[in-house]
Amino acid sequence: MLIQGARGAENLERVKRASKANLYGVENGSRTHWTTLHFVLELLILKAKYHCSNCSFNDLLRLMGWLFPNPDSVPTNTYATKKLISPLTMGVVKYSMPKTLYPLPW
Repeated sequence: MLIQGARGAENLERVKRASKANLYGVENGSRTHWTTLHFVLELLILKAKYHCSNCSFNDLLRLMGWLFPNPDSVPTNTYATKKLISPLTMGVVKYSMPKTLYPLPW
């Protein structure tokens, strides 16, 4: 992973904190693999799998924030969720091809 300046280091630190912050307190005897980062990644997988809109995903995050004992561990909206995992992405650039150049047969 390339770190570009102070902003990259800050993003890396945010991901490190999220990978260590448990959603539940360990003193409750809960499983420790549910960190904030793991939780956010699982939620984004479900969002993509079931084609959830950003609005419905925001509502789900709001509900999760009310249910968890530490509401600050749950991102508040889709933007905050994607910002948390942005250092893990590869920086892919999408290109679109004009349909007039290469028409598809169907």
